[in-house]
Amino acid sequence: MSKSADSAGVWFWIPPASCTTERNTGWERGGTHETANSEQSDRMKDCCELTKFNPEQKQLLEDMLQTLVSGEDDETQVQKMSALMMSMILQSLKGLDRFDSPMIHFAAVLGIVEEENRLRRGDEYSYMLAGFMYCIRVLFVEHALPAATREEQTRDDIDRFLELRRGYLVVGSYSPCSFLIKMLGYEKTMSMQKINQPSITWSRSETKRPDGDILELHGKPLPIRRFKDAIHDMIQEAEDILWQDL
Repeated sequence: MSKSADSAGVWFWIPPASCTTERNTGWERGGTHETANSEQSDRMKDCCELTKFNPEQKQLLEDMLQTLVSGEDDETQVQKMSALMMSMILQSLKGLDRFDSPMIHFAAVLGIVEEENRLRRGDEYSYMLAGFMYCIRVLFVEHALPAATREEQTRDDIDRFLELRRGYLVVGSYSPCSFLIKMLGYEKTMSMQKINQPSITWSRSETKRPDGDILELHGKPLPIRRFKDAIHDMIQEAEDILWQDL
């Protein structure tokens, strides 16, 4: 596991389960130590070198990994994971680069279409970012107002939640969520400005191609002959049931 640190933060990586062998131990920033040339390691290389964690997050990361490796009970594992996530959510970015946040780094990676070597369009990315923000809000509320003690909570608890919300969950709060919310608004605007594309298109065969006529649903081709085959199969199955079971 890499433990290199500098003034900008700590570079750290948790190796996947399949990468914890003796010959595959991770990278050290600025060093010469490399893993074996496995496909999985190569795919993780950029993440290992670019994702940054502050000292607190690094310690929580190590605690969580130790909990998972030692096979502790589910409740303890959830507590360790929640502590790590809340450290990332309640991170101040005042005077820091936004990519000092692992959450923003993760959101940026979500916007990459690796297979096509391009960035996602607004309509492709906005729903992913919206889902990510929803999960963040759920974790935030559970941290500030735990469901297990909801009936015992007072006005002071609600005031504390509102104070935390102003500090970390709104635009202009110099937090990861501030940037993500602005990005989500931008992506939604881009999606609304895009000319609506038809969800279903029809392509007739003029050259008697093997697939015949094709119906496309959200760009996915569905040969009409497959619909016919499906109907025939359903009829055959119904006849078999009638003859064998009835």
